[in-house]
Amino acid sequence: MPIQLKSPWITFWPLWVLANVVSFYSVSGLFAVPDIITAFSAGILLAVLQWLVLRRHVGVDYTWLVAGTVVYGVFLMITMRWAIISVFRFPVTCVVCLGLLGLLQRGALKPYVDSAGLWPVASPGAAIVAYAFVLMLRPGAGSTLATFWLIFGIIYGAVTGAIIIWLKESTKRYVDDSAPSWKRA
Repeated sequence: MPIQLKSPWITFWPLWVLANVVSFYSVSGLFAVPDIITAFSAGILLAVLQWLVLRRHVGVDYTWLVAGTVVYGVFLMITMRWAIISVFRFPVTCVVCLGLLGLLQRGALKPYVDSAGLWPVASPGAAIVAYAFVLMLRPGAGSTLATFWLIFGIIYGAVTGAIIIWLKESTKRYVDDSAPSWKRA
């Protein structure tokens, strides 16, 4: 059961952004070793931290954790090995991997929000926005992948956190049994 928070912009959103920043930054910032173990470790860390924050705010169950653990690891591995070197490969990787993740996480969100069907578009969309923002900032030639992942994590976390708050706040609570079972909270 989610805890009723006074303002999700003060209690949920900063924790969500922090969870994303810590996880994405750990890919190249903390470990600085681009290999499969690092990618899956960061994917597991991201899924666990997101789940811990979300279960408190939204009430999602362990399926968010399971979906995120596998797909975030694959996303980060593909990104580190293949996609980070190309301006065009990274958005394709975001759309494919995070779109699939959005479909899986939609199932975890569906019992708790009315418009969970938007999440398969929101997750890769937020990654594309974050990537575009990083490209617009054009970190200097001396910057590293750590800078890329730090900025990417901040923007991705900020956008997806805002979307989750919007989804949760736009959800209507049903008092009677007249609503279909799939729409009841």
